[in-house]
This record gives sequence, structure tokens and C-alpha cells, in this order.
Amino acid sequence: MTVPAPSVPPHPPPPPSSPLPHTPGAPEKEERSMLLSYGLAVAGVGVALAAQHLLWPYMSSAPFLAFFAAVVFAGWRGGWGPG
Repeated sequence: MTVPAPSVPPHPPPPPSSPLPHTPGAPEKEERSMLLSYGLAVAGVGVALAAQHLLWPYMSSAPFLAFFAAVVFAGWRGGWGPG
């Protein structure tokens, strides 16, 4: 009876390349995406306010319906912070 040869483990992945140096005065990507997320949340509330104003005769019994949609949009697009 023969014993099977042990399998050779795969090579480890190469180390990640070093990040690019930070340029002073340039906003980082995370800051821009945070600004975009909160900006979209504020814009969503503005759109909800305009929709509520235009559709008030039809939705006076549910005055916050448009704002629920704005919160859902902000949570979907922005995550925990803006949502």
C-alpha cells in the first residue's frame, strides 16, 4: 500500500502595494463620500418637502408619507449616519 503524497499549499498572495502619499489640501475620498451622503440626505428631504407641498390636497391625511420615503432613500444611499 502506498501513502499519497502531501499536497503543496498554494502560494500566498503578494503583499498589497503601498498607498499613495497624501497630498496636503486635497480632501480624501472618505470625506467626499461622507459629504455626498449627507448632501443627498438633505436633498432628499428638500424633494420630500416639495412633494408634500405639491400633493397636500391628496395626502393631507398622511402628512409625513413623503418624509418616510426621504429617510428610506437616505438610509439606502448613505448608510447609518445620514439615514
